[in-house]
Amino acid sequence: MKDELEDLAGHRLNALINIETNKARVGRWYDKKVKAKTFDQGDLVWKLVLPIGTKDPKFGKWSPTWEGPYKISRCVPGNAYILETLEGEEFSRALNGKYLKILPKCLGRCIADYMENQLVSNIADAGNIAFSTKIRKS
Repeated sequence: MKDELEDLAGHRLNALINIETNKARVGRWYDKKVKAKTFDQGDLVWKLVLPIGTKDPKFGKWSPTWEGPYKISRCVPGNAYILETLEGEEFSRALNGKYLKILPKCLGRCIADYMENQLVSNIADAGNIAFSTKIRKS
C-alpha cells in the first residue's frame, strides 16, 4: 500500500515535469510567431479609438476603430510613446505601442505632401491678405 502511494507521488511528479516542458515548448512556438511592434521617432501612426468598444451613435457599428494620423514625438521606456498631431500639438500622456498601428509608407507620403501644400497655401494666403491690405491703404 505504501509503495503504491510513493509510486503515485512519482507519477504526479512526472506529470508536473511533462506539463512544464509542454508549456515551455508552446511558449517558444508562440514567441517565434509574434512580431514585435516598435516605432521610431517621427513615424506616422494610427491610434486605436479608446476606450475600446466605444461607438459613435451616429455611425453605430460602422464607427471607425482607428483615428489619426499622429506622429511619434518621443519614445518612453516600456513600449510607450508620446504622440503629437500633424500640426505639432503634443499629447500629455504616453500611449502603449499595442494601441498603435504604423501608417503605410505610400499613405504617409500623401499626408506629408498634403500637409506641406496646406502650409504653402496658408503662407500664400497670408501674403495675399497682407498684399491686399497694402493696396487698400494707399
